[in-house]
Parts: sequence; C-alpha cells; structure tokens
Amino acid sequence: MSEAGRRLAKFGSLLQLAPVTGFAVSVREQMQIMDRVSQMYGLPPEVFAGMMNDARTAAYIGLAIGLPGLVMIALALWKYRFRARWFYYVCYLVGIVLVLRPYIGSAIGISLIAYLVLKRDEFVAGGAPA
Repeated sequence: MSEAGRRLAKFGSLLQLAPVTGFAVSVREQMQIMDRVSQMYGLPPEVFAGMMNDARTAAYIGLAIGLPGLVMIALALWKYRFRARWFYYVCYLVGIVLVLRPYIGSAIGISLIAYLVLKRDEFVAGGAPA
C-alpha cells in the first residue's frame, strides 16, 4: 500500500466529519430560530427567511470542506488502491450517506456500495493495518 494512499484515506475520512457537523449545527440553529419565532409572534417573513439562510450557512461550509475529502477518499480508493478494514467501513458509511442525497448522490452512493460489496475481500482479508 502506498503512503500517499494511506494519508489521503485518513485525511479524506476526517474531512467527511465536516458535512455532518455542518448539518448538525444547521439543524440546531433552525430549532433555535423556530423557538424565537414562536416567542415573537408576528415576525415578518423576510426576517425569518434571512435567519434561516444564516442557519444554513454552517451546512454549506461543511459541504465545502467535505467535498475535497470525498475526492481524497476516491483517490485513495481507486488511484492508490488503498485497502484497510477501517477504510472499508468509512467508505460504506459515506456510501450510505450519499444514497440519501437526491439524484447524483444516490447514484454515486449505490455505485460505491456495490463496489465495496464486490471488493470486500480485498479490504477485510488483505488490508493494511493502519
């Protein structure tokens, strides 16, 4: 296994936490906005829309950080053919999350999971220890 593949796999996997964190922060912010709106009855719709856009910013930032991580995972997986048991499970989780995304994400997620199912032995049996 190449050192570059191992580093890309680890760093790309770490960057996949950004979209999850961004989404969690976004949901928390939206819940707080809903609480404020319920307390401030009669809020104009444009103010509410602006507050919701601010809440979604965290999700967009997380996505912007996570996309390069996804590219790193793809490079480690297909170009450098990095194989490790932990990487198999990270890729499988990424595939599940992608399946939940509409259109292109679903296609990519299904393809990734199918690839992982077909190549499972490479990851589990002969994978790199770290």
